[in-house]
Amino acid sequence: MPTSNGRFVGSDFCTGSVGTRPLADEAVTSIKLAKTLQSDNFVAGSSGWQIKRDTGDAEFNNITIRGDLISSNWDGGLDLSGGKDTSATAGFFLDSSAGAAQFQQIYAEGGELNNLDVTGILTLTSSGKLRTAASGARAELVGSGTTSGTFYYVGFSGETDEHAPVIWGAQGYNGPEKVPVLSLISGRHPSGALGDEARIALFAGTATRPRLIEINAEHVTMFGDTLRLPDEVTFTGDLATGIFRPAAANVAIKTGGVERFRVDQGGGVKVYNEIQLGDGSVADPPYTFLSDGNTGIYRPGADQLGFACGGVLRAAVTTSELQVRGDKGVHLYDYAPSTTGAGANATWTHVGGGVYRLDRSTSSRRYKARISDALDLAAVPLRPRRWWSRLDERHQVGFVAEEIADVLPEAVEHGPDGPEHYDPRAVLAVLAAKIGRIEATLGLA
Repeated sequence: MPTSNGRFVGSDFCTGSVGTRPLADEAVTSIKLAKTLQSDNFVAGSSGWQIKRDTGDAEFNNITIRGDLISSNWDGGLDLSGGKDTSATAGFFLDSSAGAAQFQQIYAEGGELNNLDVTGILTLTSSGKLRTAASGARAELVGSGTTSGTFYYVGFSGETDEHAPVIWGAQGYNGPEKVPVLSLISGRHPSGALGDEARIALFAGTATRPRLIEINAEHVTMFGDTLRLPDEVTFTGDLATGIFRPAAANVAIKTGGVERFRVDQGGGVKVYNEIQLGDGSVADPPYTFLSDGNTGIYRPGADQLGFACGGVLRAAVTTSELQVRGDKGVHLYDYAPSTTGAGANATWTHVGGGVYRLDRSTSSRRYKARISDALDLAAVPLRPRRWWSRLDERHQVGFVAEEIADVLPEAVEHGPDGPEHYDPRAVLAVLAAKIGRIEATLGLA
């Protein structure tokens, strides 16, 4: 083996005897090392290179590859410019011209795989896993931008049980305004289960991170003060039924594509069919008022409508009658339109007991038929009476209804218990007939 000064070294010469004298170019066919072969600038962990015979280790601080780097067991093609070589099953290939590399397997056993930049798509197969072993470990996915760029942060809980993953962060910037958005997704359930305890929780904010929405196997719970919806909310199985916004400051409910109920801007409520309420009670009527909960309308019985005031029934309508009740009497005011439609006024008169009579105030011929003289009333006997009224607790004079009914039945109103009231106009007619007979007898007529 010749040195640079032209001398030759025998085959049994130790390479350590060469010293600082370099070997001539292309003069070495093979070299057997006694210990190490290294560059003149070698510093462990810093610069240069070194090859150790005793351990078989080599350290190169910088390696420049002018062409491709191919493992001996690579069985794929030699061009990765078109992407992954799907035919390869073993080895690795670094295509320098395409700037691409394909490894069938990458291991980082007992160490770390730092700063792996993926410019394409990182794909996990059905059997692949991306996991972190340490408690509290996380993975970060970062995309930078100045205007509409997005920053994503994804953390994994480090659970060793593959049935209990927790992805606990996803932070981004919403559009050009870069409004911070923070959400949390958790999918936790016991090993072997299918998600009975699964949770999806959405958070907002960057400081306190208040919980806004949580979704589990049974419920969707909203924790914020306001829920913003689109102008129409329907159902997957019935798109024609739901809640919608028919106009500004209006909300409506539709079924079968037809509006049924609406609340307008002024607080008015429109119902396009019917409202069915519960029966309620006199103390708690179903149709009532915000300021007076025991006053309103309820159903006291079958085919009945009750009106409660202060929790007490004051009026009821049945299929046969109108009932009006009062602790200190019932006050009916004088005038009401005539049911004949002729314009005559009428007065409700208490006949007695629970009976009232409607007396029309008009005596016009326009409302009378088959008018005839009643001079025979002069023969009707009248018996003026004096009595003590148990109702009014005072002495009174007049006539007794039962006695009038015996001689002039058409002048008497009857109640459930018999005669209740007589018509004073009939008594006046009898008196007028008697006076007329007296005048005729005396020749005064």
